[in-house]
This record gives sequence, C-alpha cells and structure tokens, in this order.
Amino acid sequence: MTGRPMRVLCTVTGSRSHIHALRPLARALADAGHGVLIATTAGLAQAAATAGPPHVLGAVGLENATGAGPRVVACLPDLQAFIRDSGRSPGPPGRAGEDPWPPFILDMLAGLADVAGPALLAVAEGWRPDVIVRDGMDLAGILVAERLGVPHLSMPSGTANVLPPASVLPALNRLRAAARLPTCDDPRSVAPRGRLDYVPEHYSFARHRIPALRYRQPLDRDPAAVLPAWVTGAAAGRPLVYAAIGSTAREVAGATRPSWTREIAAAHESSSGFPHPERALRALIEGLSLLPCTAVVATGGVPLGDIRAAPHVHLAAWVPQPLLLECADLFVTHGGYNSVREAMRTATPMVVLPLFGDQPHNARRVAELRLGRQAGGQSGEAVAAACRAVLSDRSVQVVARAARLAMLTLPGVEQAVADLERLVREG
Repeated sequence: MTGRPMRVLCTVTGSRSHIHALRPLARALADAGHGVLIATTAGLAQAAATAGPPHVLGAVGLENATGAGPRVVACLPDLQAFIRDSGRSPGPPGRAGEDPWPPFILDMLAGLADVAGPALLAVAEGWRPDVIVRDGMDLAGILVAERLGVPHLSMPSGTANVLPPASVLPALNRLRAAARLPTCDDPRSVAPRGRLDYVPEHYSFARHRIPALRYRQPLDRDPAAVLPAWVTGAAAGRPLVYAAIGSTAREVAGATRPSWTREIAAAHESSSGFPHPERALRALIEGLSLLPCTAVVATGGVPLGDIRAAPHVHLAAWVPQPLLLECADLFVTHGGYNSVREAMRTATPMVVLPLFGDQPHNARRVAELRLGRQAGGQSGEAVAAACRAVLSDRSVQVVARAARLAMLTLPGVEQAVADLERLVREG
C-alpha cells in the first residue's frame, strides 16, 4: 500500500446478526476515508446499508467509493434458498449434547462457496480490494483472496469460533483444486492472517487457537430506537427479564417460511435433543409466566397459537435489544454469538436455551465462564428454574461485571482501521 485509501471487500452470507457485527467496522473504515464494498444477499442488502439506502451495484466496473460511505452489492446466494434448491439433505444433526456441525455444515459451506465463488470473484476483480473481511461462513472469500493475492480475515461469528481449521481444510482444498489454486497441507491456511473478535482472550468462545485481533464490542444502536413506555411500569423490587430467540430462529419458525426449513428443524429436534424454535418460544413464555418478574419477550412475529402469557409477561414482535439489555437483570437467550456478546457488553447475566449451530457450544461456554446457566430442559419449568438460580446467585452478577470491564479494556473498533492498514502494507 502506498498511502492511497484502501479498498475493503466485506462479505456477509449469514443472518442479520452478522450484519450487526460488520456495520461498526464498515462505518469506521468509511469514516477514515477508505472504500468499503459489502457483498451480501438480496435479502440482507437493506440491513447492510450503513448510511442511507443501499447502493446496489453491478458485478463489474465498480468505482472507488472512498468518502462516500460503504456500498452494497447483492451478489451472494441466500443460504436457506441454496439448501432448498440444491436438494441437499441436512442429514442427522447428531446425538443429544453434541454440536451438529460436520459433515452437513462443511458440505453446505463448501457447496455455497462453489455457487458464490464466480459472482464474488467478478465483484472483486471490478473492485480490486486490498483486503477482504469475510463472514465466518464464507469460504468463497478465502478463494477470492488467494486468487487476487490479498490478505483476508473473518468477522466475529459463531461459525468462525466452532469450525476446526483441520476439519475445514479438506473441503477448502477441494474448492482450491476446482478453482485451479494451489492446495495446502497447513490447517492455518484457512485463516493465515487470523480473525477479528469482539471479546477478550480470557473470555474467548473459540474452540481453536487461531490468533485474533480483538476490539471492544461495538454498541450498534439505531439512534431512533426507544424502549416501549410500559417497560417503566415494572413492579418495584421485581427483576426485569428480557427473552428472545434470535433472527435466524425466527426465520426457521416463521409460518411463511417454506416447509423444508421446518422439516430440518423438526429432524434436528428429534435427533439432537435441542428444541424447535416454536417450542423454545413456548418454553420461554411459560417459564417467565411462573416467575415473579416483569418480562419482555421478543417473538419476532412468530404466530403464538394457543400460547398464553401471564399479565407480567409482555410480548412484542421486536424490541431494541441493545437498549433493553442495558436495564435488564437477566437475558434469556438462544445463545447466538452476537446476543451473547451484547449481554457481556452490558454485564447482563444469561440463561441460554440453545437451538442449533454454534449455540449449544456457546451455552456451555457461558456456563463455564459463570456468566449464567444453560437451561436444564426444554420446558417452562426448566426455564423458570434456571432463571431463579441465576437471579439469586450474586456471583454471576459479579462475574458479568468483570467481563464487561475486561471488554472495556479492549480498543475501539476504530483501531481495526489502523490494523488493517498495517496488514495491507505488510502484504
């Protein structure tokens, strides 16, 4: 790099929570005068826009956007649509207590990279990036970086935490061979420059030893967001409990989603012992109805059927989670990595009812770190019991505050700009 502004290509293939992890970094890079292009799916393009409406660009002939804020190109395939259209079977997700990753997840990610690769390469050749910051689920970004000879790092994500590099390497080498790129025997070639993360090393959720550049968990708030007025009516002396099942889970559970998503979730539930999102939502509402508290449950608009909540349990399709976590005494969560980090940033103790993916691992790690507990079952009684235990355990609150302090010792995400500049200079 010779002093000119960088061009940074970012990829997002997962859910809206992955956009939340990227958006502060993209803003910091753009504010520093660097060009940022976010390659994502059509469904996530609007969420990826960081200032004004997204500029949906073509795959070639891209111009430098330095000083103009991040731009968005909708060129990547939708993950759920890919699974549906490819006819890939989810396979058995594993036995109870196991993380349901290989072989299905690796096969899925490799297949997604095979489909996404040509379009992403066309975008990259037009954009000519100096560095690629990729979604943890995106293997195509690795291939494109190797084709162009530029460094790449992965964004903070649960996938990047739990996929072992040695397990990814064979699938990645098959993709390399198909793309006529050199293969490699070193598992570290999956992330030769490391990764980005938003938690201190002591509180890491990674299952491997890939080095990380660490920054303070950003507060990615909507400046127009406000808490609903009824939150201020919480009964004096009663804890405020917030519960949510996450954006991906809501898509799986939503009545408008195609049947294949529901079949995958049902198969997962019967084989793995982890609940379908609709069952999880029922357990959350029934459990909080048993507690002497004021509770807020974000349902995501999932139809509730015959589920009935006690008067002290308020149901809302959506609430501003970062704001609510600042005042909540307890967070009952599915255990998505973004939600866990937000709770750590606000020192909010957790009860985790995991559903799929990296969430079972995250639930165990929350318990190991004593930031909360994993629910001991899928019933309302089990959720209520875990909530009572965490709310009555002052040591959890002490640990949660210590974790928040540790997160505040990390540099702001603005430091990532200088770190990426250095990475590009070093080649």
